[in-house]
Amino acid sequence: MNWWEWVFSGIGVLILGLFLEWLRKRSRPSDQKATLMAQGAKVSDSPVASGSGIIQNVNSPTTVLHVHAERTEPARPKLTIEIRQVCFGGTEDFVGKDLSDFRVERYIFVYVWMVNTENVATSVKQLSLSYSNAGETVGAVPVSDLFKWLQNVKWQESASGFETHVSKEARNVLTPFPSQPLQQGVPSEGWVCFKASGVIGLGDDDGRIELCVEDSFSKEYLVESSAPFACKGAMVDHLDVWRQL
Repeated sequence: MNWWEWVFSGIGVLILGLFLEWLRKRSRPSDQKATLMAQGAKVSDSPVASGSGIIQNVNSPTTVLHVHAERTEPARPKLTIEIRQVCFGGTEDFVGKDLSDFRVERYIFVYVWMVNTENVATSVKQLSLSYSNAGETVGAVPVSDLFKWLQNVKWQESASGFETHVSKEARNVLTPFPSQPLQQGVPSEGWVCFKASGVIGLGDDDGRIELCVEDSFSKEYLVESSAPFACKGAMVDHLDVWRQL
């Protein structure tokens, strides 16, 4: 029998069919789940591993999250300022052009109370003052020689055992506003003095003043006071006091 006769015979067809069935089963995917068992081994790049004593490294994408801290303003001091007294010194030189333009120089004394409410120390860097009167505003320059001035304070006291009052008088030395740093919650107080030039009239206790306080952080505070001003006693030059003796 020739080979082609054998192929087309019943035996050849049976063998060929079995061979094709074997190929079909081999190419079909298996339904059985794969399980990896490892003990005392190191498994890398495997999503699943079970057993004991296993070291498993699984590569995964790395995400880097950058969190920016919220920017906050640096702490700064905060001053509370009060004007407790405003007093005027004697009239100084006449600075007007003629009697129809009567202008003088005046000393303006301001008793200042100040406290820092924040936990950041500061100090008074600069003081300036303007004086408004009769519709005009003039600037005033600081004066440092407070030692030449006294405040003449008068008050009444009850006489012991009598229903009468006795007049008392004292000339107090002016205590300058301190120059030390302003700490939180520690009040500071004292006198500051300015000299205003070109004040209309005698520049008595009328009008309005504006005090500007600049701290060491270059922050400015404006405080105003208007007439009638609180003043416990007139300011007198100590040389005038000696002349009266």
